[in-house]
Amino acid sequence: MIENWPSMHPTGCGCKRCRREQRVIERLADASLSTALRHAQSRFESEQGMEAATPRGSITVPGTFSGWLKPTNVKVLLGPSPPVEFTARSAPEKGYLYRIDRKHKIRPLYIGEAYRYPIVSRVASHLAGLLTKKLAVRKRGGPVAGLKATTARDFDKMKSEIEKLRVLLAKLPEADDLQVRYATVTPSTGYPVDVKLLHAFESALQVLEKPLSYVGSVRTFEDVASENATFEDVTFEDAW
Repeated sequence: MIENWPSMHPTGCGCKRCRREQRVIERLADASLSTALRHAQSRFESEQGMEAATPRGSITVPGTFSGWLKPTNVKVLLGPSPPVEFTARSAPEKGYLYRIDRKHKIRPLYIGEAYRYPIVSRVASHLAGLLTKKLAVRKRGGPVAGLKATTARDFDKMKSEIEKLRVLLAKLPEADDLQVRYATVTPSTGYPVDVKLLHAFESALQVLEKPLSYVGSVRTFEDVASENATFEDVTFEDAW
């Protein structure tokens, strides 16, 4: 590999001998500098270099998680006067996370972040087509029938956490049983809230709390899931 180093040939010199000699010097210089660069890079990419570059021990996310705050029933959340916290947007000084779960159930259905849109918009999009205008669970019609017909095997193969969440929501007997909590993330000094910081907290909480829609090998933050999600201690028959 030859790097694009600045030319050593004098500008404007048209001498044939000079051109030949200067080009030899340039090629030697390019080769020497490129070799030196490769050696330096190789040392960094070696095990010793990576060991020196990799932090040891645990890593602390630069911010503070408030903890999940008081739940709000989904009918109140999607009603005419939702709590202000669910309508606020994330800002550089504060970010919002949310958790969808059922009353009296420890394990959540879903954990997500609300960066570009407020929590109420995110939850409404998850429930689109699954509730009636009176915010009751739709028993039939629309997408409900197809979602309810999903088998455990098909559920495990789904590639989207949102898709899995909608299957779980379609099996909900009553909307009164569904609630949403919110939490805030306050960044440390010098670390404004951005989508990656919120995703770091979201990912950590998903690992810790293992929501039913969780999968362990997500490679992007668009709720893409992998096939290794299972119900573990919950089955389709008794999930609701």
